[in-house]
Amino acid sequence: CSMAGVWIVFDALRRLYDERTAEHVALLVMLVPVIAVTGAEAVPDSPLLLFWCATLWAFTRVLTTGGTRAWLLAGLCVGLALDSKYHAALLALGLVLFVLLSPELRGWLRRREPYLAAAVALVAFSPTLVWNAGHGFRSFLYQTHRAGGQPFTEKELLEFLLSQLLLVTPIVFVQAWTAGARGLWRWRSAPWQERLLVAISMPTLLVFAAVACVRPVRSNWPTPGYLGVIALAGAAA
Repeated sequence: CSMAGVWIVFDALRRLYDERTAEHVALLVMLVPVIAVTGAEAVPDSPLLLFWCATLWAFTRVLTTGGTRAWLLAGLCVGLALDSKYHAALLALGLVLFVLLSPELRGWLRRREPYLAAAVALVAFSPTLVWNAGHGFRSFLYQTHRAGGQPFTEKELLEFLLSQLLLVTPIVFVQAWTAGARGLWRWRSAPWQERLLVAISMPTLLVFAAVACVRPVRSNWPTPGYLGVIALAGAAA
């Protein structure tokens, strides 16, 4: 998953920008500690990162070729990301907002391709839904219980912030959040490449940052949200 994810990021950024930028971003993604550690462990975060990267790659093809196959592939990748971990719902939300808030892309909403992609994502996610329906929605309840976790304290919030600085590294952390905030601020004037990277990252990062203010959040949960803003920071560098 880790090796494939790095290659997919490289190819996606080569399409978004150029080969030199793609090489720089792929190396940066590979060296960020939290992604490197995730790539070395057999945990749900590994396929989640892979299919998160694959969704970026597929959506890049959607916006450069516009073919039905690209849309279907994007839907499949989102569905497989949801099968890996439910956090991928934030990825789907980001892509929906990306289309809705991009005037030049709203025309897609009058075509069948986005809805076919949503149907493919639902089909890919259906084994998880079917299993849960037959087992008292056990995995959904488990995730709800984990979200509750232990009582919240200010110490928990500080430990979460410190973990993010260490797992992403302070320099990349500041660059990534700065790039994401700048992308949101200049959304209307930013090129679609920048908006796409912001869309696959900032909803996830902002949601977990907000949740961390009221209840404990595990340090690895926001990890896939850093993908797009790390790419933005790498492209800027």
